[in-house]
Amino acid sequence: DLVGGKADYSCPEFWDRQYAADAAYDEFEWYVSLAEYTQLLVGMIPAGARVLNVGCGTSALSAALYRAGRKHLVNIDISPTCIEKMQARTHDMPEMEWKAMDATALELPDASFDVVVDKATSDVFLAVRKPELPAAREKVLAMFREAFRVLKPGGSFIIITRYRPRKERALFDALGWEVASHTRLPAPRVYSGVCHVYTIVKHDDGPDAKRARVELEDSGGSDDDTESDDESFRADGSDGSGGSSSEESGEDDAPDGEESS
Repeated sequence: DLVGGKADYSCPEFWDRQYAADAAYDEFEWYVSLAEYTQLLVGMIPAGARVLNVGCGTSALSAALYRAGRKHLVNIDISPTCIEKMQARTHDMPEMEWKAMDATALELPDASFDVVVDKATSDVFLAVRKPELPAAREKVLAMFREAFRVLKPGGSFIIITRYRPRKERALFDALGWEVASHTRLPAPRVYSGVCHVYTIVKHDDGPDAKRARVELEDSGGSDDDTESDDESFRADGSDGSGGSSSEESGEDDAPDGEESS
């Protein structure tokens, strides 16, 4: 279950065991409440849009979006156990689809979705020790490229993450991405007290436009007054005090790999 003292969150077998054995994962939300996610995303997703939810987990978000009229949803997760649970739970929502699939190698056609949503999936890839960060970043970039591949021109990629703007910028810059909007949502202190919602629009020139300028339309404040860099990311929502976390080892599991202060 553990790699270097941390759970291997990118491993399907880890999640299969969690979903099968731990009742806490029967319905699990990351970062902020379901009501906040739903209200925000309903405002960002047009009625009738075809939506891909990447790394859906057992969150009730897709069911809430369905009830709010966003019914054309395809949900993927690397864990077959998770997908089986969610299919059974939403059997009365026929337009919604569930598929066991790797987010870094989507088995989906090009330009087939109006919106792609990543709610903490990229964060999971980055929950590694500092020596593993370069490989973890490559996984995130592969996932981001796949998300853009399946987006239609003019479609939106919505990323919900705990990482502050300057850290996400390193990933967006690597792809030449321009951020259309950035919103902050309050989150529990264990998740650094804030999470960030970025929207990136796919233009006709594609995801790798040369060195596009990144503009963050903050809802207020600056990078310096957001979350602390030394918060540990844990899938169980704990602060990592029971294990060897990045905070304890003096390492930062955030995207830029800086050491925590």
